[in-house]
Amino acid sequence: ATLWIAVVLAIPIVFYLRHRPAPLPVLATLPAWRLTDQAARPFGSDQLRGRAYVANFMFTSCPTVCPVLSRHLARVQSSTAALGDRLHLVSISVDPVVDTPARLTEYGHRYGFDPRRWHFVAGEAAALQRIAAEGFRVGLGQLPSTAEGRAPNFNILHSANLMLVDGDGRMRGIYRADDEGLADLTREARALVGR
Repeated sequence: ATLWIAVVLAIPIVFYLRHRPAPLPVLATLPAWRLTDQAARPFGSDQLRGRAYVANFMFTSCPTVCPVLSRHLARVQSSTAALGDRLHLVSISVDPVVDTPARLTEYGHRYGFDPRRWHFVAGEAAALQRIAAEGFRVGLGQLPSTAEGRAPNFNILHSANLMLVDGDGRMRGIYRADDEGLADLTREARALVGR
């Protein structure tokens, strides 16, 4: 009888070990970074230490993919609300000439951002290029540098993906901004922070 009890108790453990999700890979380790948030405060890796976050690149005057990314991040904010401070969202503007803190705040309100969890940040072009290339391993197009800002219809190139970063500053996943990508991102973010 003791043998049968041991076998019955072992079955769920064996099933769990065979079917548990594999740990997320480490795709890159981000360098320390510091930009300025929508409240005009310094914000970066120091403030996020120990907290996972979902990041994307955007700019407020983008007419194409940025509104889609922002709507999807609003969905992520809603679907992960129970995670609270353990999961943040960081939208990194690639247009520092136009995207002032006031403009980033207005843009965030447009998408219902919770400033305790969703941060809009911008900074000097060199810092943006560094975090994009050395950290997230993505390229940015030419950033505007003239005193007048960018020319009409100037299209800034940037990644159209969402990236998951753990509390140690390591990128753990890259996701398409579509329903399937959001489902994967939400599931993996919950697993990463322990629900």
